[in-house]
Amino acid sequence: LMDHSNESMHVEETCSRKTPTLDWNALAKMKHKQRRAVIKKFKRSIRRQRRVANSSSTISDQSQKRIIVMKMKLLLNFIIFHSAVCETSSVVIQSEYDEEEWLRRESVARAEFLKSNEQKKNNILSDASLVETINFGNIDRDVSLSAAEVPNVRIWNNKVSCPYFSRVGSCPHYPQSCTFLHELPEKSSTLLISNIFRHFALVEPCLNESSEEDVWLLYDKFELYQEFCDFFIDIEKQLKEFGKLKKLIVCQNTVRHLRGNVYVEYSKQDEARAAMVGLYGRWYNRMQIYPRLVSVNWTDALCNEFVRFKKCERNNTCYLLHPFQNPTSKRRT
Repeated sequence: LMDHSNESMHVEETCSRKTPTLDWNALAKMKHKQRRAVIKKFKRSIRRQRRVANSSSTISDQSQKRIIVMKMKLLLNFIIFHSAVCETSSVVIQSEYDEEEWLRRESVARAEFLKSNEQKKNNILSDASLVETINFGNIDRDVSLSAAEVPNVRIWNNKVSCPYFSRVGSCPHYPQSCTFLHELPEKSSTLLISNIFRHFALVEPCLNESSEEDVWLLYDKFELYQEFCDFFIDIEKQLKEFGKLKKLIVCQNTVRHLRGNVYVEYSKQDEARAAMVGLYGRWYNRMQIYPRLVSVNWTDALCNEFVRFKKCERNNTCYLLHPFQNPTSKRRT
């Protein structure tokens, strides 16, 4: 009887022990190694209690297992939730940083452009004020040259490059109304073929262009991508005849100067020049093409928002490249 009473007292003492718990707030603030050590310690204490409980015949094994499983599930759910929150916050922070960096560069470029433009205008006005009267030999009269009579040679335009043309090799106002310099490189490994890929879905009615709205509504993104794949396979085969391709981009922008543009980067400059000479004046899809060499920095030319999220808030007014996703090698065959 004494042994039985001692055993029952030991069981009651074991049952009355406090179950170890975890401080969830402190666990969330710990580093990975510290959190792992705490969790291991917690698991060891749970195993120790289980061994004590198994040695005691009065404690219900089933209820103890349920408690442990429940705690482990709660712990696993917390770890999964914490890792998901950390990953989501890192993605949001990175996207916000990219957006702020892009806005900063745009503001700096705009400020430099306005400053340069103002400086050139001041130079023109100062040059006009310094014009003196011209003496034509034996002619007794002087001809005064006013500022209005100064020849309009636009000297400042020859020094300021077009921001759109220097970034993507194409300008929305050229050649009708753009007054900035559009300088074509003599040597480059990148070739531009403008507006070669044509499709009704790329002509949006909101742009006030001559198009039938009902025809535009018949096409969806899937059909557009199917026709792009056929076009890509055909154009890639022809471009490879002139050399090795490093990059091939087809734009799906809806603005006029970027719509359906094809950018081809060869491994060598001679290959790009050979492609320009070989394709110049040829006909493709009932349209005569005139390729030209351009100098493009892909980091500045591609729209980061479109590349990352497959959409752009400035869709109809964005003047950066919105590339199609090139088909895989399996699909090309």
